[in-house]
Amino acid sequence: MNSSNQQTPSPAEYLASLVESTRKAQELQNINTSFPLDALPPILKNAVTSLHLDTKIPVELISQVILAAASLACQSIVNVKPHYSQTPEPCSLYFLTLAVPGEGKTTINKFIMKPFYDFSERMKKKYDNDLRDYKQEHDIWKIKKKALDNSYTQAIKKRYSGEKEEEEIKEHLSIEPHKPKRFQLIYDDVTKKAFIEGLQQHPDAGIISDEANTFFTGYLKNHIGLLNKAWDGETNLINRTNNESYEIKACLTFSLMSQPGVFNEYLKKQGAIAIGSGFLSRFLFASVTSNQGGRYYSPEGSLSPKTISSLNAFYEKIEFFLNFKNDIGHEKDFHKKTLEASQDAIEQWAKVKNKFESWSKKSQPWSCISDIVSKSGANIFRLATILKQFETENNTLKLNRHDIQSASNIIFWNLEQAKNLLYPFSEQYKINLDVRELYSWIKFYFNKNNHCAFPKNDILQFGPRKFRKIDVLDSVLNIIISQTNVCIIQNQFGGALYISLQLNNGSFIPPFSTSMHYTQYFIVQTINTNNDVPAIDFSGL
Repeated sequence: MNSSNQQTPSPAEYLASLVESTRKAQELQNINTSFPLDALPPILKNAVTSLHLDTKIPVELISQVILAAASLACQSIVNVKPHYSQTPEPCSLYFLTLAVPGEGKTTINKFIMKPFYDFSERMKKKYDNDLRDYKQEHDIWKIKKKALDNSYTQAIKKRYSGEKEEEEIKEHLSIEPHKPKRFQLIYDDVTKKAFIEGLQQHPDAGIISDEANTFFTGYLKNHIGLLNKAWDGETNLINRTNNESYEIKACLTFSLMSQPGVFNEYLKKQGAIAIGSGFLSRFLFASVTSNQGGRYYSPEGSLSPKTISSLNAFYEKIEFFLNFKNDIGHEKDFHKKTLEASQDAIEQWAKVKNKFESWSKKSQPWSCISDIVSKSGANIFRLATILKQFETENNTLKLNRHDIQSASNIIFWNLEQAKNLLYPFSEQYKINLDVRELYSWIKFYFNKNNHCAFPKNDILQFGPRKFRKIDVLDSVLNIIISQTNVCIIQNQFGGALYISLQLNNGSFIPPFSTSMHYTQYFIVQTINTNNDVPAIDFSGL
């Protein structure tokens, strides 16, 4: 079914578009993005690139939203069973995308999520009709039940056994009409109660927001356990105030788009809980580089035929998945299909995962996101499963080496994005700032002291206030000594320690002395070669 509201272009419009398409074909070869577009199946890549060329919205933003849409469409019909797991896992993914105002978050969300909103509207109309029919049927059922109850009461009064009336009541109770389930696929700003009630009736859903401050300041952010279990594919036990309890096994896709300042404020207030609980470690991050001020717009001002065609192909695929689930989703014997990895795919996965893990060790580039790296293996399998559903031929239930590599390339990009976003909130970043601050002060004081060594105690007395505690000073000073030519010296008779600079020939600069007697000094603290010491950026100092 064609879901686009765009009209078919006239021959004149189409001819004009050919000229524009030539320029776009050339531009396509030079799209300025770090996102690995070639890792996407053609149906997704074509939609991303076409939308980018028409709307000038950054590729990174479009790609995150289209992958979230793919996750939301696929999570109801397919699972993945990694080789390390005994049971299948959901393929659903959590996305967090940061972009400044005016970058196109709302616009691209409307374009890409259109089939979901259309489908939800159709399901709402169906529910309204079903609910009307249910109320009518249930009213009739209640009238009949009342009549049967009266017959049973009269039989007892007349001292009959009432067996016949009792059987009629039981039979009638067995055919009580069931209230239809309300379908809700997409949530944005919602209370926990409304969210849980919705998941009870339809457990596959998405939290989709193009202004995620509604999430960061709303109710759901305080119920991380529920959201973590949904990602894990585990069952939530919900306890009611009346001592009753029930189980929900939800399957969720997250697509949160936010302004950087809103997310940073969330991290300041809730970051410790969100990171410590593992909630943020489940997300695939992206920070969109703005291209505002450098966009070239076509004079046509509307979507080109190529973009309309690419979008329609994407829409039709999404609608196929949604309709498939709707047609058979309520059947008791319905089971999601489960994909597993071939041996080649497993070997490729292990190679990539080992590389990712090595980069997350202490002092390595991804050490500040080691918790996110720990989830990357699962996310590779999930994303590979989703991408597989959008291939032209996807009848196989096996993930191959190419599937894993494509997913790995995208996950690698997300991890790099996460590193850049979260590093300023990490302990390593704080250490880097402290080391740079103290090193800058040492250089300043060294120059002030006529380029002579000065007592270490001067730092405790006159240095930056944060370093006037010996334990704090020593931890930072040790890193400076391990990575620069700063050293600590002491004379041959002991006594005061001095901060000095070691020269290329191995000698060092002594303290200023007015004595006529020669005093010999020795380095008393050698360079720290501990591999756990993070590499510090001393540029610009």
